[in-house]
Amino acid sequence: MLSESARAALRAAHPDAQIRDARVDDAEGSRRFRVVLGESGNVWRLLVSEAGATIERSFDLAPAAAPAAVIAALRREASRAEIAWLSRVERSAEPSRTAYRAEVTRDGGSAILEMSADGTLIRAPIWRDAAPRLDDADDVDEDDDDDEDHGRSDD
Repeated sequence: MLSESARAALRAAHPDAQIRDARVDDAEGSRRFRVVLGESGNVWRLLVSEAGATIERSFDLAPAAAPAAVIAALRREASRAEIAWLSRVERSAEPSRTAYRAEVTRDGGSAILEMSADGTLIRAPIWRDAAPRLDDADDVDEDDDDDEDHGRSDD
């Protein structure tokens, strides 16, 4: 599934890693790959160009390991919500080279937020009900671009 150049670049950058999953992502008009690597007990999720350049990489972390401003932003933007997961996202280009992405849950719904290390909101939460109501049918996320793999496949 991976192009040979992407596979070679991943081997060079992560010689001890095992590719756990690889999928084609043709979003934004270019062929890219979403890759999950296992290396030294860590799991990395990468967005890689066809040529093998890493566009984005992310890994999960405990809330206690996140900057205090990130936790404060989560509390401010999603009060009374539980953090389902939190990840650090490193991009090769803007916006915000290092960001934090989280899924929060509250009252049977969930939302994904993204913020910079100083707590500035990059992606505001859009709450989704656990089961969409009939009158909310057009609000359901049907593009499936950010719900799988902990929402780490967006932008």
